[in-house]
Order: sequence, then C-alpha cells, then structure tokens
Amino acid sequence: MKVASANTFNYLVSFTTSFNIKPPNSKKFTKLLQEYIEDIKQLQMAILKDCEDVSMTTDIWTTKNCRNSYMATFVHFLTEDFQKKKILIGFSSLGNLGHDGNTIKNISEQCLSNFGLISNQVITFVADDSSANIKAAFLLGVQWYEYSG
Repeated sequence: MKVASANTFNYLVSFTTSFNIKPPNSKKFTKLLQEYIEDIKQLQMAILKDCEDVSMTTDIWTTKNCRNSYMATFVHFLTEDFQKKKILIGFSSLGNLGHDGNTIKNISEQCLSNFGLISNQVITFVADDSSANIKAAFLLGVQWYEYSG
C-alpha cells in the first residue's frame, strides 16, 4: 500500500505542516489502518454476539475488464429497540473461483465464522435470482428471497 507516499495523500495532509505534523510513512500508515480495521471488527462482533438471528445479503460483481470478481456479504438485524442495522462481514476477491452456489456458500460461511456467527443464525438469504444464489441458500439451509432492485 503506497497511500502515505502518494503525492495526492501528501497534498491532502499538507495543512498539517502548520502544526508540525508529519504524515506517517506507508509502512506505519498500513499498520495503523490494519489496527483500525481490527478495532472496528471487534466492535461489530460485540454487537453481533447478542443477535439471535440475522438476514444475509450478498452481491457479486465483475470489473469492467472482466478480470476480477468480488463478493460483498452483509448481515442485517434489528436491535432490541427495533433499529435496523447492517454490517459488512466480508468483501472477498473470487480470484479464479466461479460464481457457483458452492463458492457463494463457502465464502458466506467463512464470513459468518469470521464474525462469530453460524449459518443457523441466518434466517433469510436475500440476493438476485441467479441459480447460484438459490443453490447457495439451499446449501446453507436458509430461506432465499429474490431481490430485483
């Protein structure tokens, strides 16, 4: 990651020179970013540990050059005072994996596991009507609902 050494990054933080603050180097910035991400994940896991049930949504898309595919996985739930919440539990590069039901199921289970959840807690699986999503929901043992928005 070369964000901290990029000219645009240095330009964005140039106002800090009047306060004698020097932007961190790329190694330090990467470490700080990873620590921040882990802190956020721990906060999210603390919230999710009280959830009995969640709904899950996934979406897969391919880059314009068709070389890379990515899958985003969210869980949705209600708090005790009925506020709707959603948490991104996974953003995965599919690499050379196909967009088949087994792949979606396996990545979904890994994302759930990474946040201390199990597929038994998923009461609905909302995705578009591709046969791969329908199969993934079946393999997870979850009710599938079509989203065509």
